[in-house]
Amino acid sequence: MDFNSFINQKRKFKFLIIRDGLIGDITFLTPIINRLKNKFSDSVIDIVISSNSEDVLKNYPGVR
Repeated sequence: MDFNSFINQKRKFKFLIIRDGLIGDITFLTPIINRLKNKFSDSVIDIVISSNSEDVLKNYPGVR
């Protein structure tokens, strides 16, 4: 099985994004989160960020 057919199957993926930066660095994650949610709609996205930046993604849709 090649990679593309593996990805195209209906699967639930889990993503973990670890980013230790300030608020400006975290805002650059939002397009990445949107693309992951669009491509893998059933996926689970967990993000580990510093406490200084947690308010940026606190209620962001699709993020635990």
